[in-house]
Amino acid sequence: MALLNIAEFDRVPTVLGPDGVPIAQLYPVVVPQVVAVGGASVQSTAMNAKTQFVRLKTDLRCAVRAGADPTAVTTDVILDAGDTEYFVVGPGHKIAVIAAP
Repeated sequence: MALLNIAEFDRVPTVLGPDGVPIAQLYPVVVPQVVAVGGASVQSTAMNAKTQFVRLKTDLRCAVRAGADPTAVTTDVILDAGDTEYFVVGPGHKIAVIAAP
């Protein structure tokens, strides 16, 4: 089963590398989530009230969208298998994911 791992953090990191990517992880994780990735859009549970920043890690090429009630489509932000990406999100937002061609 393909998975999208979501790590929720309560602050945005202040130590960034030259490319703007965090060079240090923020621990502890506020809430960890795992969402199955398939051919239809699936939402995570709502982000914790303290969550401001997420780390997404996927083992399958997929597309993601964040928002209050998102539906991912294959033309959204693409993550390739093995990618790790970071996003600022709002408390209560969800991450929607769908397998991408």
